[in-house]
Amino acid sequence: GFPIIPAEFWEATRDTPRPGFPATKTLGIAAPGKVDAVFWAVERDSCSIQVSFPSVRDGEEQPEHARIQVWLLESDGTAISPLMPQLPPIAIANGGWTTPSVAYVFPAFARTEAVAVVVRIDDDYHVEALAPQASNKAL
Repeated sequence: GFPIIPAEFWEATRDTPRPGFPATKTLGIAAPGKVDAVFWAVERDSCSIQVSFPSVRDGEEQPEHARIQVWLLESDGTAISPLMPQLPPIAIANGGWTTPSVAYVFPAFARTEAVAVVVRIDDDYHVEALAPQASNKAL
């Protein structure tokens, strides 16, 4: 299985910038039955995209997950490469449910240079503009 992270930690950082925690924004990307949510997080030394798959009841077997690829784009269409391949999957536990997730970590300059994110979910591409460059510094 996945390492389990308590939901309270994740919920405390979502959409509310707080000292010592990444500023996190919920994006409007989802694919029913495949991906429940996509998050954009900005930290001091990196940025990340987290993709959350559908939750399952604790103890139930995880279904096979959708194939995921993620790109951040600069204004000229250039892709910003992640710092490393997809991080190992984690699972967030909350009230008898577990939500498996994967994350992609990008360099810190992406906070001001990335203007869009592209998430490939199986054979479908989802694109969302990120906040204007100046306001991306603090989401």
